[in-house]
Formats: sequence, structure tokens, C-alpha cells
Amino acid sequence: MSPTKWHFVVPSPGASPPSVTDTGPGGDCTAAPGKALWGTLEELSAAEQALIAQYDPLCQMPFLDVANSFITVPHSYSTPQVIQGMSWQQIAAALTNPNTEVAQSIDGAAVILTAEICEVTGAQPSSVCDAPAVEEWQAALP
Repeated sequence: MSPTKWHFVVPSPGASPPSVTDTGPGGDCTAAPGKALWGTLEELSAAEQALIAQYDPLCQMPFLDVANSFITVPHSYSTPQVIQGMSWQQIAAALTNPNTEVAQSIDGAAVILTAEICEVTGAQPSSVCDAPAVEEWQAALP
């Protein structure tokens, strides 16, 4: 069940990760005070709970597990700070210009995640995985 490769995106200078200091018994993220505000989308399986207990026992850092091969910590890049205070219309408009900080942050994160998925799928689908940016990041993965 343990991922074989880790990928952490380096945070922007001055960016700080979110802090959750009060979790439920034994690091149970679903029992943490204040978590009820978000509601439960679905119950976690025992395997999913084991991954959280292993990689985020204090429930401080959400992560993506890509086929038990990569763990990506999405909050470590600057997207939340970049889009803070923007409406969805403003974000959508900024994404149309690849030179904006919003587009670079979101597109960059998407390319990294795509490269990880391509790595575990054997570069399938090729229509996605053969893109030069994806191939470049895939070659740089640990």
C-alpha cells in the first residue's frame, strides 16, 4: 500500500501551509473539531484510512495518492494564494492568458499531476502523455 515515489511541489517564497492543530482521537481527521462544517461526502475505506494515518496523521496536509506510486501535496504550491479573493469568472479569464500567475500556477500543477498519471499508466493515453510539457515533467519524476 505504500507509495514508492514522493513528489512535493516546493511552495512559493512566503507561502505557508495550512495549519490544523486539533484532530480527533488517534489523528482521525473525520473526528477533528470543526470538520463537521464540511460534512462527509463518503466514508473512507480501511485502506484509505491507513494511508491518511501513515502520511498525514495530524490531518494537516491534504494529499493526492496517484495509484500508490506518487504522493503529491497540492497545498504546497501557490494556487490558493494566487486565486485568493478572485471570483470564478476572474479565474477563468486569467486562465485564457498563459502569462498570468494564475494560469502558470494552475497549469503547472495540472501538468505535474498529468505526468504522474502518465507514469503509472504506461504513458496512456498517448494523446495526452506525448505532450512535450508532460514528457518533460515525466522524465524529471523520481
